[in-house]
Amino acid sequence: VRQMRYDGLFYWKVPVLISFLPMALQTSVLLFFGGILDLLWSLHPTVAAVTTIAVGIVVAALVFTTFAPALQSIRYFHRPKLHAAMKQCPYKSPFSWLFLR
Repeated sequence: VRQMRYDGLFYWKVPVLISFLPMALQTSVLLFFGGILDLLWSLHPTVAAVTTIAVGIVVAALVFTTFAPALQSIRYFHRPKLHAAMKQCPYKSPFSWLFLR
């Protein structure tokens, strides 16, 4: 019975759906940030400027964790002497896997 359930999960691509959820959550957070910044700029520019800086830091961290593994793989393949010295990048977000494909 357990193997039948396991095979059914892969037949219906449930692991793919579950791996999609973090990407959907990150996208919704970015859309929320965009909406809140739009609202704040129309209400109070000073508060909006402070919030824009905070949102910018969060978005910069998201962009860094997306592109860091890609930059590591580019560096890994273009400098063969560094293979032994390079450590694995710990930032493996779902967006980074999407970007690497």
